[in-house]
Amino acid sequence: MNVAARNTINRTGTPDIVGNFDRQGNLDWNSTFGNYFGGAYKKVQDPACANVAANLKAFCTNSAIVDASGNIVLQNAAPGQLGTLGLNPVYGPGRWEMDANISKLFKISESKNVSFRMDSSNVFNHSNPVNPSLDLNTGTFGEINNKTGNRSLAAQVRLQF
Repeated sequence: MNVAARNTINRTGTPDIVGNFDRQGNLDWNSTFGNYFGGAYKKVQDPACANVAANLKAFCTNSAIVDASGNIVLQNAAPGQLGTLGLNPVYGPGRWEMDANISKLFKISESKNVSFRMDSSNVFNHSNPVNPSLDLNTGTFGEINNKTGNRSLAAQVRLQF
């Protein structure tokens, strides 16, 4: 997964890590949406907005992430710079599915057979959480607000002669 921030090189850059950022998730489902970091981080205005001209401060929408003590942990990279967090720094909550198949061969005559095969993906129809939102500049940093996973079946009948 990528954690996204803004810079002037590309629209979704990599943020600067400026504090103790625990990359291991502590998934918390006590709210409407799951929170991958257990509510340990909060969004605040990026400190770089303080350097913006007074008549433009209202338009500075960049955010930073702070820990429970109010210390900045992640912030947008400076204009023209790449962030220091790196690519794919966080592993998601994971997923599990069980796939299965079954087949049977029926002999019709000495040279003719009929085979039946059924394949199933996600046999138990278990839903899996998607990766959390890791964009610093949205109001949903760390939230898991969707799930994936559905059962699928495919059958095949084959006549061999």
